[in-house]
Amino acid sequence: QLGHRNPLALKRKAVGKESSGVTVTVIDKLRTRFAGGSHDAIVQRLFGPGIIALVIKLASAVLSYAMFVVLARVLSHAEYGKFAFSFNLGITLATVAGLGATTAIMRFWPQYTVTNRPDLARGVLKAGALWTLYASLATGLAIAATSPFVDRLFPDGSTGHVIMAGLLVPAIALNEYASSALRAHGLTLWSLAPRDVFWRAAVPAFAALLAWRGGTMDARGALLMAAGLLLSVTALQAIKCLRVFDLKGPSATDWPAWRSATAPMWGAAILFAMVQQFDVVISGFFLTPAETGSYFAAQKTATLLGLLLIAGNMVGAPLIAGHFHGGDHKGLKRLCAYLAAGIAIPTFIGFGVMALIGHQLLAIFDPAFVSAYPILLVLAAGATFDAMAGPTAYFLQMSGHERTYLIIMAVTYMGVIAMQFLLAPVWGALGIAIPTAVGVIVWNAWAVIVLRRATGIDPSAIGALAFFFKKTAD
Repeated sequence: QLGHRNPLALKRKAVGKESSGVTVTVIDKLRTRFAGGSHDAIVQRLFGPGIIALVIKLASAVLSYAMFVVLARVLSHAEYGKFAFSFNLGITLATVAGLGATTAIMRFWPQYTVTNRPDLARGVLKAGALWTLYASLATGLAIAATSPFVDRLFPDGSTGHVIMAGLLVPAIALNEYASSALRAHGLTLWSLAPRDVFWRAAVPAFAALLAWRGGTMDARGALLMAAGLLLSVTALQAIKCLRVFDLKGPSATDWPAWRSATAPMWGAAILFAMVQQFDVVISGFFLTPAETGSYFAAQKTATLLGLLLIAGNMVGAPLIAGHFHGGDHKGLKRLCAYLAAGIAIPTFIGFGVMALIGHQLLAIFDPAFVSAYPILLVLAAGATFDAMAGPTAYFLQMSGHERTYLIIMAVTYMGVIAMQFLLAPVWGALGIAIPTAVGVIVWNAWAVIVLRRATGIDPSAIGALAFFFKKTAD
């Protein structure tokens, strides 16, 4: 039914709903200039809602870094370590408590809308909201109930910040679901900006204002403030959902289909969250709160090297799916080569810069955190290898190998956890950082090998070198 319509005009209409007139004019001009030929798919992705998501995510990374820097300046060393422990614990368990609902709504709402099944669309939307609400509340209460049993981790015996982690779980889980639902409906700004921009800007602003007015804050207060502000922006997104989604008609369910599709991606999401966040939680078991705070600062600094990989994945994931399922092997190989080069080269340069000024970057948090420079180098090396491997995670999932991806992540992370519990008592923070970096290297190398055998394409920087060298020789 859409074959006779101009797809660029449709994209222009979609973007216009969320952008100012000036922005639309600029995007339209750029789209018109680059459209045509074999690059139409890339143009439509770059100059449609995808560019909005990309800009917001990059802004989010900068604001997130600023948020953690400000909190490090406001909190004491020990309180910052407690904040880091509970914050990462909350993020990890929020993914578990989400039960895959964020994936389900992104998958099924568009599917049921296109196939004219509004009853199933309403059913999956309501079911996902209830899953997330009940599971996140139960998880949060469980964390609060177990807080007295973890007081041995903290010399002063205070566990109020662990209870606040329980409050953070439903705040994060409900926000993730509301954001995914809005994005599934095509509202990119409403799905991403409230948390990625406004919340990440509000937390450091409130903390800095409190410090400026002579107030004090501990980890418990910082977590309460973060959870409260996040619940506030989630409430606004919920109101938007009630306005844009048609919830008045009958609802239907298809539990077998929902469970089958959601389970593997939910498992992969949990493992990915643990890879990204759980090393800080583990540090709370083996390090002092102050050492955990310095480890957290090193981790957040090293993640800056992943910005280009995030950007490349956001732009490249749908293009990979389109080329692969369209049988365009040559186009897919070219796309992966350009993505790998565009991600790997700047990231490798960034690693060199970080190695040179790493002490100064850690001192931005707190001069005492400079001692975590070796940790920063180890984690940064892992992040650099992650970027050099290219879009392996999305390539596996977009090409129908999501179960293989889950197996790779599960096996690798079990090894990482085992190494951390063996090495942390002996090497301290390095005993946590080294297995984390090794895990990133192993699963990426494994993924590249699988993709080369299954698709004949190497999405890494090595594959890009081979592509460009062959092209130059030809």
